[in-house]
Amino acid sequence: MDKLILSTIFCITNNYKRYVSTINGVDDYARTNGVTRMLISFICESKEDVYQKTIEKTFGFSRSTASNIITQMENEGLVVREKVNEDQRLRKLSLTDKSIIIYNKIREEKSNYEKIITKDFSKEELNQLNYLLNKLKNAVGKE
Repeated sequence: MDKLILSTIFCITNNYKRYVSTINGVDDYARTNGVTRMLISFICESKEDVYQKTIEKTFGFSRSTASNIITQMENEGLVVREKVNEDQRLRKLSLTDKSIIIYNKIREEKSNYEKIITKDFSKEELNQLNYLLNKLKNAVGKE
């Protein structure tokens, strides 16, 4: 293998960050970082209630990291922790109206960027790429 996979992943990530940094529009969107945007998208698109434990498990964050990120998002008015009737120890994460506005911009920009990066792939190649990326993600998750 001539090129390391990690350097390619880094390059793709860096190019995406560069693309996102050029986006104008929603001021609150511009002030959010990639992790915040990722969590807003995840919570908004989740079909089930999302808790801190869900965030830890899904993204591989430690308990303290997840707590710090959620607290920061809470302080910025992006999420609220709501009590759950079934278990008073649990706090469901809910997005605020501010987050919904940001999510709409995220969804639009993800769609735009997805079109840019996939335009030269056939449907079969995209299926294979998704398969391989999921395999890579699962392998990393086992470590």
